Amino acid sequence: MRGHFSQWIYPKEFDQEQNDFIQQMQSAGMTYSPAFLRLCWQRRLRSQAAIKAACDQQPSLFHDPFEMEDMDLAVDRITQAVEKEESILIYGDYDADGITSTLIMKEALESIGAKVTYYLPNRFTDGYGPNLERYQAFIQAGTQLIITVDNGVAGFEALAYAKDQGVDVILTDHHQIQTDLPPAYAVIHPANPRGNYPFKDLSGAGVALKLATALLGEIPIEALELAAIGTVCDRVALIDENRTIVLAGINQLKQTNRSGLQTLFNNQNISLEDIDEETIGFVIGPRLNAVGRLGDPSPGLEFLASLDRIEAKRLLQVIEAKNDERVDLVKQIEAELLRVYPKNVEPPAIIIAGQANWHPGVLGIVAGRLVERHHCPCLLFNFDESKGVYKGSGRSIPSINLFNLIQPFQDLCVHFGGHDQAVGLTIAQDQFGLFKQKLEEAIRSLDRSLAEEPAISVDLLLTDDEVTLDLYQEIKQLAPFGQDNPKPLIVLEELLIKNKRLMGKDQQHVRWQFHLDAPMAELTAVAFSMAESTALIKAESRLSILGELSLNRWRDQTSLQFIVRDFAFIKGQLIDQRSSNGLKGELDYPQALYLVNQSKLIDQLQSYLPESSQLSLYSDKDLNIADFQRLVILEVPDDLSHLRQVLDYKKWSQIILVSYVAESKYLVGLPTHQEFSRLYQALLVNPQLKIADLAQFAQFLKIPLVKIKTMIVVFFQAKFVKIEKGIIYKQDAHLDQRVDLKSCDAMINYKKSMEAEAFLNFQSIDAIYQWMNKEL
Repeated sequence: MRGHFSQWIYPKEFDQEQNDFIQQMQSAGMTYSPAFLRLCWQRRLRSQAAIKAACDQQPSLFHDPFEMEDMDLAVDRITQAVEKEESILIYGDYDADGITSTLIMKEALESIGAKVTYYLPNRFTDGYGPNLERYQAFIQAGTQLIITVDNGVAGFEALAYAKDQGVDVILTDHHQIQTDLPPAYAVIHPANPRGNYPFKDLSGAGVALKLATALLGEIPIEALELAAIGTVCDRVALIDENRTIVLAGINQLKQTNRSGLQTLFNNQNISLEDIDEETIGFVIGPRLNAVGRLGDPSPGLEFLASLDRIEAKRLLQVIEAKNDERVDLVKQIEAELLRVYPKNVEPPAIIIAGQANWHPGVLGIVAGRLVERHHCPCLLFNFDESKGVYKGSGRSIPSINLFNLIQPFQDLCVHFGGHDQAVGLTIAQDQFGLFKQKLEEAIRSLDRSLAEEPAISVDLLLTDDEVTLDLYQEIKQLAPFGQDNPKPLIVLEELLIKNKRLMGKDQQHVRWQFHLDAPMAELTAVAFSMAESTALIKAESRLSILGELSLNRWRDQTSLQFIVRDFAFIKGQLIDQRSSNGLKGELDYPQALYLVNQSKLIDQLQSYLPESSQLSLYSDKDLNIADFQRLVILEVPDDLSHLRQVLDYKKWSQIILVSYVAESKYLVGLPTHQEFSRLYQALLVNPQLKIADLAQFAQFLKIPLVKIKTMIVVFFQAKFVKIEKGIIYKQDAHLDQRVDLKSCDAMINYKKSMEAEAFLNFQSIDAIYQWMNKEL
């Protein structure tokens, strides 16, 4: 049984070729651990040069900006505008990449004395990209040169208007180019079809940095932190020169002079030395995006630009309030969609949904979460009744290019743009039904293998003794992690849970303590938002975990921890329900085979089971076990070998151990010689005994009833008594015979039943798990 991902794709099994590679690297003087070198092999870093380049935390790769098509035209035109004191407008975008792109360009132009202003569009009143009405207003107000940042390739109408008015537009963008380019004076785009720039995956901020560098004749150091924020937040590939930009930007963030960022780091208790790409992705980025998602993005830019601590603090309060509002809106929409598309119900091939009360600014976040949960593309829309349009965001799974999927139907859209995994679009109300139909037909025509059950690739399988702080530090050298350079995913198999507790405001997170057979002895693991899916996983059970090594800092103490992304029971899950109250509370497992000893329980309980489940006796030889996925040990078997036969038949995804006993034999023990003697003497005095009176008889003799029942059967097998019509008669002819009572079948069976109960009810769940898997 597995958690979210149905399949873990393991790296190639360690072989002689990998062993030779490790020895070769170590002989060449590399001091990396074998585990890290296995990771390098897996990531195709198979030479000293490749490993050194991948681990270099001060890379210098930064392509000449003039290799980008039209860069010389743009620099000449901007220089001319500065010299002539022309009015320059920077037209940006409302997300973190657009905000940082705008500020990079603004600061660069101001540094050379340009007469410059900027505009960040409101996503609700202006929409994405060049807005015709805004262009008209700025041009009529005297703008003489427009520079777009992080937008423009889809702005045909607005750019055509500017050209007609004699206003040049320098377009800088990185979004996917459609069939043609707009009529711009210069198109600064890494994938400009007229050019041959060596790296195509810059962010909007990266492109703005290139233009600023070309304009100034050197890289503007103070812009690197802004470019790093835009690059990480826009999820472009963190390879090639993007790696240089991000690492240099992180170093700049650690010594930033920007009051806004300093205030944010102080408020979040972030040590400057700990700043990394995750600080950008999880602390800075969401706050910048929140203001743009919910309205005017300008406070985000003012916050980054501020050098005044009081003003920075005020702006941060505004941003935090917007971020809190964003969190609440996401929860509300997600809760609504969860009712329509529950976690355990198979979703359609593509989710397309819209409501008038869904805030359009957060639909991309919610769509992304639905993609992760249901593993299918998702498009969510806000319906604007006043305008009669559906405005939405889409996200996709890696194997389906959402941009290409929608592009054949873009004539049905008022607006459409984006990337392979994320799109934004607007559709008129009268076209929405047709668009939905066409898209559903298109995705049904795809190869269904593209939407297979979610799988995840494992980078490294570690043994307990390889889990060390040194390995974490080695892996950290491969950072920054992100698109095309993901954080290595590690698997630790069959770990013993020592402790489990819930965390978080709503107790939605899980913290485990695992035992390691290694000097470190223990490993803390944290699983965010997994409390529900791991509810039945208890301490003393074994679990395989997939995730990332991380550091936990608490009160000046630093320790290694594991961030769990998924979990699995590779040998099947054993759920300990031995302390449950009553049998009826354990009868709701689907596709389950329930095993009991007593046939009367089948009559009593079968009607409470799901249709796909069935009760059976351990002794039933005709049962089709292949029909079931789960095994429920409802009653302790009379003999462990009976359970062993069922376990050996197949690999069960779940085994639920209830282990009910009506009368405990283990707790009362084997009948003793003295108890047999006492019963023998009582039968001499009472030659006839009604079975109905056994309980009273057992009480009189002060012998547990379960023992009395067995002892009577033993005497029956020894022919000391006979049983007819509910009455026990002593047989005088056999009372003087010497018989080894312990060798009677009833005593042998009693002892086996005792042993089964002792093992299943009084051993640790781990000991039982190990026994079950050993037998398998």
